[in-house]
Amino acid sequence: MIKAIIFDFFGVIRTDSYKTWLNINHIPRTGEYSEISKQSDMGKIDSSQFLDKLSKLRKRIVTAAEMHSGTRIDPEVIAIISELKNNYTIAMLSNSPADLINGIIDDNNLRKYFDEIIVSGEIGMVKPNPDIFEYTLNKLSAKPDEVIFIDDSPANTDAAEKLGIKSIQFTSAEQLKRELNKIQIKV
Repeated sequence: MIKAIIFDFFGVIRTDSYKTWLNINHIPRTGEYSEISKQSDMGKIDSSQFLDKLSKLRKRIVTAAEMHSGTRIDPEVIAIISELKNNYTIAMLSNSPADLINGIIDDNNLRKYFDEIIVSGEIGMVKPNPDIFEYTLNKLSAKPDEVIFIDDSPANTDAAEKLGIKSIQFTSAEQLKRELNKIQIKV
């Protein structure tokens, strides 16, 4: 029986600002651009240090306003979460620097939708490492077959599946509703 549903944040609940910024600037997420992201997600650098490193790489100032331009919270996903919260424990599991995501969560009054919020930058583990999924299961007091994990990254959903966690690769709110309904989770 499903007890909990775990949502990724960037790319599911909110537009992934770094992915969008990289695409706009025609930069692949490889090499130093990948490494900066990993350092940020692991909590080794904060958001301002992340922007400083990007600025050095680009040889120009990269601002938070530029980085987050055009991003949005998906109201349809929030509506799904709100509906699911009536019957399930809802968690967020995000690869993100703590200061960035906590600011976004608080600025958008999102904390009320989640029973647990697990941020990679706070615990020093990132998806798709199995340890972060084990950590999340422990926080939820749940077994792998009692949770559903929703993420836009196939690497992350594949990693969760290998641990026995039913996963849905997110592409849109409508697709998510269909996938949940297929497994008898009504929204």
